[in-house]
Amino acid sequence: MRTLSSFLEQLGVENTPFNVWEYDKNQQYRPYSSTIKSVKAFNSVLEQRAQWIVEIPRQNDALFYLILPEINAVSPVQFADNRVQSMTHAA
Repeated sequence: MRTLSSFLEQLGVENTPFNVWEYDKNQQYRPYSSTIKSVKAFNSVLEQRAQWIVEIPRQNDALFYLILPEINAVSPVQFADNRVQSMTHAA
């Protein structure tokens, strides 16, 4: 697990493309309704939800991170079918 600020800083420094999923009232995640193209834009909406998923696409797969703004934490997860399947170890 790592801090939200260090995670966002790394995304910004590396200029990593990412997708954002929001936790909805049906207790699952869905793509965020607005386009977020920068860390600054994401940072401005973070407090709107208690949980987010950040997806970082890679060549043949993707990395997923659970974002918990209320406790300033980020953790890598297995994500499928719009749900967190399990927590994973940091790469």
